[in-house]
Amino acid sequence: TGGSDPCDPTLSVYPNPLSNNNNLVLSLIKPTPDPCDPNGLTPRTTLINQIKIYNFSGALVYSNNCNTDSITLSNLNLTPGNHVLNVFTSNGKILREVLVVQ
Repeated sequence: TGGSDPCDPTLSVYPNPLSNNNNLVLSLIKPTPDPCDPNGLTPRTTLINQIKIYNFSGALVYSNNCNTDSITLSNLNLTPGNHVLNVFTSNGKILREVLVVQ
């Protein structure tokens, strides 16, 4: 999901629902066309700085610092159920997604 600013990238989470042995791919996708730069004159890059996954009881079950626009997470070993995925970006936004683990 994206922030409230139409210029912010959206978060792609694949696959969701997730089988416990699958890799999870997170990507930031820029809006196209960019409503804040319709002529494409200003390069804007938003990066994923940190990823945190919480179980529905609120316990932190995964944390990773990074500096990329796309990342593959493997060997998460998450328990089945719903989890909250928080992605912290370089522009200070927090993108949240409910991650379903089967």
